[in-house]
Amino acid sequence: MRQIILSIILILGIFSMNVDAITAEQAFVTAPESVFPLLNKSTRLDMIDYFNSGSTTPSKNKLSGNSRVTSIKINDLRFEMSASSSYQIAILDLKDGKEIIALIETIKALESDSKISFYTTEWEKIDGKYFSEPELEDWLTSTGKKNIKEVEALVPFILVGYEFDTMNGELLLNNNIKSMLSEDIYESVASYFTPQLKYRWTGKQFKLIK
Repeated sequence: MRQIILSIILILGIFSMNVDAITAEQAFVTAPESVFPLLNKSTRLDMIDYFNSGSTTPSKNKLSGNSRVTSIKINDLRFEMSASSSYQIAILDLKDGKEIIALIETIKALESDSKISFYTTEWEKIDGKYFSEPELEDWLTSTGKKNIKEVEALVPFILVGYEFDTMNGELLLNNNIKSMLSEDIYESVASYFTPQLKYRWTGKQFKLIK
C-alpha cells in the first residue's frame, strides 16, 4: 500500500510539473490579439497550415501585408509579420519544471533592431525578471573602453538584432552599428566594439557569457 501511495504522489508531482507545458506552435495560436494585433487566430492557423504543407503562400494580415511562418520547432517558432518586421517565439524551461514564453520582435529598417518580452504560458506579461539589456561597456573591447568618450560622442545608440539559439540555450545579440554610421566614422570605431554578445539561459535568467 505504501508503494502504491508513493507511486501516486510521484505521478501527481510529474503532472503538476508539466501542467504549463506548451509548444511554440500552440503559443502562437493561443496568443491574444493584443500580442499580435494584425493577426487573428484564423490567419495564424492558415499560416501554420501553409508552412506545414511546404507552401510559400503568404497570409494577409489586417493591413493587407504579407505574413508567413518561416520555421517551426517544438520550442521555437518564427514568422514574418511583414517585410519590415519578424518575430520569434521561444519556450524556455524554468528550474521549477514550468515554462515561460520569450517573444523576440525585430524591426528591419537599415538593419535589424530587436526587443525581447516574457510571458507566462497563458500570455500574461512578466516584467523585469529574466533579462537585462547590456550596457554600452558590455559592447566595448579593451580598446573601446579606453576610448569611451569618443565612442559616446560618435555612437548615439546601438541597433541590436536578437536571436535565441534553442539548440545551445543562448540568446545572441548582434551589433548592427555599421548600417547607422557613415563609412569613415564606422572605420574609426569598429575596433572598439565586439560584434556579438551571448547570453546563456540558466533556468532562472539570461546570463551574459564573458
